[in-house]
Amino acid sequence: MTEGPNGRRRPPAVAGACEDWTRPQRIFFLCSLAAGLAWSAFIMVASPGWSLDDELSHYLRSRSVWENPALIFDSWTRIGRNLFHVLPAHFGLTVARLWTLAFAGLAVVFTALLARRLGIRRAWLAPIALCFQPWFPELSWGVLTQTPFMLALVAGILALASNRLLLSGLCFGTLPLIRHEGIALTGLWVVLVTLHAAATGGRWRQTLLAVFLSASPMAAYNIAALICLGDLPSRVLLSAKPTEIYGHGTLWHFIPISIRPAGIFTLVLATIGLPALFRGWKTTWPLAFYPAYFALHSFVYWKGLFASGGYYHFLMPAAPGLAIAALLGANALLDHPSRILRRTAIALLAGLVLQGLLMIQLWQNFTSPRFTLHRDPIDAALDAALEWQKKARPQAAPVVCHHIYASFREDWLETPLRHRLDHTPPAELPIHAVVIWENKYSDLTGMPLGTLQADSAWRECETFGQGNVKVFEKIH
Repeated sequence: MTEGPNGRRRPPAVAGACEDWTRPQRIFFLCSLAAGLAWSAFIMVASPGWSLDDELSHYLRSRSVWENPALIFDSWTRIGRNLFHVLPAHFGLTVARLWTLAFAGLAVVFTALLARRLGIRRAWLAPIALCFQPWFPELSWGVLTQTPFMLALVAGILALASNRLLLSGLCFGTLPLIRHEGIALTGLWVVLVTLHAAATGGRWRQTLLAVFLSASPMAAYNIAALICLGDLPSRVLLSAKPTEIYGHGTLWHFIPISIRPAGIFTLVLATIGLPALFRGWKTTWPLAFYPAYFALHSFVYWKGLFASGGYYHFLMPAAPGLAIAALLGANALLDHPSRILRRTAIALLAGLVLQGLLMIQLWQNFTSPRFTLHRDPIDAALDAALEWQKKARPQAAPVVCHHIYASFREDWLETPLRHRLDHTPPAELPIHAVVIWENKYSDLTGMPLGTLQADSAWRECETFGQGNVKVFEKIH
């Protein structure tokens, strides 16, 4: 116990032992978890759009696995995420989203358990600290890599903090199968557990076996792909710059763009909690993977590596670490003898919930707030183009559009016999083929507008969305 300036004794922020919850605290935890997940579910249902077009791609790839099993090895959608979504995707996008949200809830539970394991008081506040970080209700349900990566990472850290090295190694070993940068975190895990074993005289046999387990998922993936496809998917990691279209930014690029999606109240509480985090480093050191994850993404985008677009969405898996730091900040204020600081803590926690309800990262400006995910205007133009094709050119074969929304709308599954994201050059498409060009992806993926307009074999039939979508037909 430490003593405040007026003689009031207060518990340390990191006590080093699990805190028992009272019945009201357990009820608060369950109710706040239910409220947080309900808010995310409401955003999911109320949103006509999605956070990233990648969600539709991931969903269609996972759904297509049922007809083309080889797609399970697809390196772009990642086998780990593919396996995570392949079952619910068979039953539709909404089921896949609800499945994802359920596991996001499990990540919240793991975050609370991790806080307890680290001896952090009031771990029952974890749903408040995590579910209402604005990027959580935006991304927790998406058919993306964020939720499975967040879950595997927090599970691995929880197992590490619980001295369950074998389970921790297996969890960290799955990270590279979900996102490519996971291989760097797995490497860091190997370094840290080795140093920890050396410093504490740990059991080397268990440590070496855990290291072996951390490498086994990636090894199994490559062996299976080599047997089934004759290829090694990990070769993609050797191409640090597969494309230049995503550009690069400053080393501090993610700092300003992460403030609104992480939440200003979360960041204030986390900043207040940093001193306690550092003071208890002998206990809290497993949390080092979260700042390492932030630093890794900063470096990757700074150097323009691995097709990183510099989106704040990529950082959402670090939300549990931010939540734990915020819990430490709340404890520091709530345990302070000053009534003003205790009331400040309550105000900050209330603000934390409010920021998750306002979803300010979605606002384009403060005069027209947005609380749900809107559709890209180009989707409406694609709707019009596809409807025109069905009425004016119903016998067209094939109909090609490189925007994933067209595949989602028309349910163009990726099978050996039917693949409308086909990158066949325009000159090789048959007569009567219809190409729906759009200004977002077509020029970047082998269907440039200039080629279609310059080739007399192609005729421009219609234009939609103020020229952002054009329909071409091959006439000879």
